[in-house]
Amino acid sequence: MSFLLGLAGFLLTIGIIVIVHEGGHFFTAKFFNIKVTRFSFGMGPVLWRRRKGETEYCFSALPLGGYVRMADEADADLTEEDRSRLYTRQARWKRGLVLFAGPATNFILAFFLYVMVGAIGTPDFAAVMGTPPAGTQAASENVRQGDRVLSVNGAPVLGITDMNVELFGLAGSADIPVRFSRGDETFVRHFSLAGVSLDDMSGRPPVIHLGLVPWLRDPVVAGTVKDSPAEKAGLASGDRILAVNGAGVSSVQEAVEAIGATPAGSPVRLTLSNIRTPETERVVEIMPVTSEGRTVVGIRIRALPEMVVVRLSPVDAVAAGWRKVKSITTLQARGVSQMATGEACTKNLTGPIGIADMAGDAVRGGFVPFLEYLALISIAIGFMNLIPVPVLDGGQLVVLGLEGLRGRDFSERTKNWIGKAGFGLMLVVFAFAMNNDLTRLFEGV
Repeated sequence: MSFLLGLAGFLLTIGIIVIVHEGGHFFTAKFFNIKVTRFSFGMGPVLWRRRKGETEYCFSALPLGGYVRMADEADADLTEEDRSRLYTRQARWKRGLVLFAGPATNFILAFFLYVMVGAIGTPDFAAVMGTPPAGTQAASENVRQGDRVLSVNGAPVLGITDMNVELFGLAGSADIPVRFSRGDETFVRHFSLAGVSLDDMSGRPPVIHLGLVPWLRDPVVAGTVKDSPAEKAGLASGDRILAVNGAGVSSVQEAVEAIGATPAGSPVRLTLSNIRTPETERVVEIMPVTSEGRTVVGIRIRALPEMVVVRLSPVDAVAAGWRKVKSITTLQARGVSQMATGEACTKNLTGPIGIADMAGDAVRGGFVPFLEYLALISIAIGFMNLIPVPVLDGGQLVVLGLEGLRGRDFSERTKNWIGKAGFGLMLVVFAFAMNNDLTRLFEGV
């Protein structure tokens, strides 16, 4: 079931992103009256096709991409009017816009998805700090329990996720101003990630690296004992305990003591919400058992930070969507740059198996997490296509620019060699990504 969910999420994600990307090329070409002969979702052998007008619409065997084919000089039965509509006969700026439109639509899709997420609202850990671990920058900057983070490097933050996104994009920066509030007072502390690469923060988020740990105070169910009263009552991992027998609790210790103080023979009445749906509360009654003189219901409790639902006004959602796209694009650029210079390891590359695994997690998380995942992958695909590798849109844009500087096009032979070199490089990158995916799969990472 988990595999099927991951596969379904992967196909849905790739389907949406490919259609949007290729749609950018397609509609821009149509806008300039360029003759488009095929729009294909997928690569390889055609499984299904339908012709509408001059364009054939196809589903092909390998759902790992797609393509838009525009008529060229080699096509038979071209009229003189058709020849004037060939892609190769268009002004370079028109060809450039057709190429750029694919990645651009990926960024536009991500922007609208993040605006939707902001308007719908998403649960996140509140940006309220706990006591920093000794020896961390937060401890030396006198950050205290209860301090709330307002902004990172000038960008407003509403939760821990915002903090991490901003800080990931600032890897290597020597001066990062962070604004806090403490009661009625606001103040700024300066942090440094100098000498810290994205590799250094892999598996250890930047907030932890700096000691900006969230305040752990909400008692949350970590699991239930098999066949216990709690399991039979329907408690599950992620349920937050708001009150015990009508009395509010705000720590693991308070919850445990309140459950233990329930009179013998009386049910324990728990008021619960869930970390995924914090606005929905329910009351559950559990008849405990007595073990060694203690009241036992069969739940394991751990502490979690305060949860908030980050919901924005339409105007704020638009601003937040723009900031999110900008921050994640900056992070992508930094990651590629560090891999190119050897500062970051190629083990961070993820291929289709890793993307499918993340897609399954996103689908299981619900509608909003899936939208966030879709936006993230859309940015990644858009950015990747702008990398100046000849087989990608970015590489073709570079070739167009060089042709413009020369004042004439390269020969078809030269273009073929450039394309083959780019394709070979992409095969090497794909092999690295697949190797990483398989290594994680077999190591259970």
